[in-house]
Amino acid sequence: EQEAFSLLLDLMYKCNLRDVYKPHMAGLKMRLYQLSRLLHDKLQLLHEHLSTHEVTPSLYAVPWIMTAFATQLSFRLAARLMDFILLQGTDAIFKVILYVLDGSKKEILGMNSFESLMNFMKDSILQQRIDPSFEYRVKDIFGVDMSVELRELEIEYKVLHEDLENANKTQLLETKYNLLKLQNKCHATQIAQLNRD
Repeated sequence: EQEAFSLLLDLMYKCNLRDVYKPHMAGLKMRLYQLSRLLHDKLQLLHEHLSTHEVTPSLYAVPWIMTAFATQLSFRLAARLMDFILLQGTDAIFKVILYVLDGSKKEILGMNSFESLMNFMKDSILQQRIDPSFEYRVKDIFGVDMSVELRELEIEYKVLHEDLENANKTQLLETKYNLLKLQNKCHATQIAQLNRD
């Protein structure tokens, strides 16, 4: 039990998965942004095809990220993947997602409806791409270093998010200012009317 709890702590704190499960799921939103940008940069044709059919990472990748594929894979493969997540952090999740999507490019590009794409992404894609032979391709998949790229995307997301928050705050302050201005005008009108009476 103590070892399992220690691994859970490692996943939550050292691998930075804790933010994925916090209220507002800020970590999950950031990872979905990172995934979207990675798809745009590394698998552009696939990204355009999915975007055309309005299939965003938030529609198919949320369970993959939140469970680290544990609910979609066999115990053996999920445990193997968990080893890599403990070694490489959440970078390993992105590596598997890109591997799966790149390997399924032909099938995905051949589908031309939202429904068929979503059915494939939710039900078939992992079973077709992550099979027992997956272990033999581990070096190819996990040997790529994405840490710098993911860190840059994390910073980009935080800057964009901060800019959006500041814009929202400015808009809120402007609205409050206009409301107070209107209230002052109403009060001034009432005072002028009372003075006339």
